[in-house]
Amino acid sequence: MSIKKILIVNPISLFPKVMASQDRVYNMIKRLSKYHIVDVATHVKSNYQLLKSQNELKNICNKFQ
Repeated sequence: MSIKKILIVNPISLFPKVMASQDRVYNMIKRLSKYHIVDVATHVKSNYQLLKSQNELKNICNKFQ
């Protein structure tokens, strides 16, 4: 299997987790990042969501925007 570059676009912030859909997307990113390069783009409403998302995703994704 060749390494692919994948962009995940999600309309809501992934953190803080309040819905199961956020957890599903996070688990998908985590699983895909084992074998591929994953970038994530989401909408954040506050500085807290931005910092929390950057902190949680820094080890599993290539770029977070």
